[in-house]
Amino acid sequence: MRSSEAEALGKLGGEKAEEPLIKALNDEDRKTRKKAIVALGELREEKATEALIQALSDDDQEVRFTAVELGEIGDQRAEKALISALSDEDPEVRSLVVEALGKVGEEEATGALINQLKDSDEEVRNVTVRTHIETGDRNPEPVVQALKDENKDVKRYAGNILIGIGKPAVEPLIEALSDNDMYTRCTASLGSWTDRG
Repeated sequence: MRSSEAEALGKLGGEKAEEPLIKALNDEDRKTRKKAIVALGELREEKATEALIQALSDDDQEVRFTAVELGEIGDQRAEKALISALSDEDPEVRSLVVEALGKVGEEEATGALINQLKDSDEEVRNVTVRTHIETGDRNPEPVVQALKDENKDVKRYAGNILIGIGKPAVEPLIEALSDNDMYTRCTASLGSWTDRG
């Protein structure tokens, strides 16, 4: 199948388009696989979701990129597949996965993102911090818990995230003021004081 055919099938939509597009995910041509992924993402059917999940483990980096960008389709199975993709060997793919999971915003995704603060790649860690700051107002508690992590870098990142979140993080930060850990108390104090300013 040519990439233009995959694109045309995506515009056509419906069940008749679904099967050939799923088959196109195994095409030798990278461009065709990418077009098939985009088309399947627009269908949002159950089989299409399963096919997109498989595409997250494609051998080609660009194909995985495309699959990740469509990963926030709101399906729980897609969320689990994205969480698995956080271990991708390519840091650029991991960064994209972090951003996609940030858009999902479910509790399991938030927990997985906390763990990504320990990623071996600095850019992935920075993307994770930015993603937490952008979405942390929904659920800052896991970030507060990360202040207690044994890893000093994770503590530092968590502190920066909570201060970046601002007002929605104040209540959990105030609760953290009574924590036994000195770093947690200091960050909580700073975060609460910063919000008052």
